[in-house]
Amino acid sequence: MKESKTCPCASKYWIIFVMVVFMGCHDSHWEFNDRYLYENGTIAEIDSINSSLHYLVTERVLNFSEDDHYIVAYQIPTFGERYKFMRESAPIVYKDSLDRQYRKMREIHHCYWIIRKKDCMVWGPLTYGDFMRQCKNLKVKKNLNPKYEQKLSPSDFQ
Repeated sequence: MKESKTCPCASKYWIIFVMVVFMGCHDSHWEFNDRYLYENGTIAEIDSINSSLHYLVTERVLNFSEDDHYIVAYQIPTFGERYKFMRESAPIVYKDSLDRQYRKMREIHHCYWIIRKKDCMVWGPLTYGDFMRQCKNLKVKKNLNPKYEQKLSPSDFQ
């Protein structure tokens, strides 16, 4: 009988694949409490009366954390389909505000956010320095785990 040979590197690739799958940032669904939700890279406020979501931080939230009073988040926006959908579906009175927010997100590229749970007040997008200052001013006790944050590289600005 002939022995079947497998590529010695195949098992290495399988191990790497399993590690990538199980070592991702966060689950794709996380409820902060009965009012806020992280789902598929976004953070939203849950409107239980209308059974809908109000997106607070859209697309590609890579890191988040919370304490009793605040949610903090790190994002690298992509300006993909979700942005186009939100821009098209927003009431006319919000379009200018949404455009200003996205212009600022493009300038910053690595965006930080703070959400106060009690009244849904949102600070962001913020630079890292502004984020740290605002966390200190607000006495936010929870910080982000830096292992999930990407380092800046020249390709980030192209």
